[in-house]
Amino acid sequence: RGTLYAPAVHAHAMQAVVDALGERPRAPLAAWPYHPLVNFLADRPALSRYYIIWPVDRDQERDARAIAALDATPGADVVYVANQDRRLSSMALYAAPLFQHLVEHYEATAIYGGELGGLTFVRLERAEPAAGRSLVGAALGAATVAVEPVGAVPRLAMGDERAALAGEAVWPFAPVLRVATLADATVAVVYRVTPDADERFVAAIGITPDRIGGYFVPAVTFAVAVRPSDRTPERPLWSRTIDVQRVVADRGWLPVSVDLSAWAGQPIDLVLRTTGAALAPPQRDCAGWAAPRLESPAG
Repeated sequence: RGTLYAPAVHAHAMQAVVDALGERPRAPLAAWPYHPLVNFLADRPALSRYYIIWPVDRDQERDARAIAALDATPGADVVYVANQDRRLSSMALYAAPLFQHLVEHYEATAIYGGELGGLTFVRLERAEPAAGRSLVGAALGAATVAVEPVGAVPRLAMGDERAALAGEAVWPFAPVLRVATLADATVAVVYRVTPDADERFVAAIGITPDRIGGYFVPAVTFAVAVRPSDRTPERPLWSRTIDVQRVVADRGWLPVSVDLSAWAGQPIDLVLRTTGAALAPPQRDCAGWAAPRLESPAG
């Protein structure tokens, strides 16, 4: 199709997504909310007339028609462009019906780029909604949120502080337990649950794609622990640190699966901890647990 010259931090990401699309069947492509150059360089027809999902659109049926095009073309490729102009609002706000449809029927399967100051592309594929007992919604409302300062006594967060530290969000492209990172403390979200015989805690951890490639994104440690009801010591079960600014493999939603069958039939406290890098600026809308739930392999 020709040669496009760009700064290396942009060129590498664009080349990666074009190469990935070149390995797939030549199906229609939606590169939303806006980057029609991807269609041109990949030599792909548009999924619909809506090359661009713009914050202002005189067509009141835009979202409905875009959703209809997705449903009519299940083999279409969908690429989400995370690096939107920061002066504009999020696609989740100005195209809420379309964004929610993508959350419910698609999942992020690959991220291209994500270098500091560069472009970030997210490839989506059709997927069934996550099964199991969700830990957002009502379950999150019943959970407790604690601040665990380094070298000090933990304390419960209440009211506005609790809402700032942990809450439900919809990020590209999953319902998420959003947890703030602090400079000198861990945020713990604690659920009282009774696992069934074969249940596991299942989620995906990550930095929201909308922040990958941005500045001041800290390394984050995610951890899972259990506090049994028989007053035995807390048992750490799993942890992982991710750093999207330095580790390419950390850019994306990374799966977590923790076996809880040892506590089947027993009420336990399931503790989800999120810890930012020491002395890093606090971040409210950066780290999260995507689709956290209790899930049985038998369905």
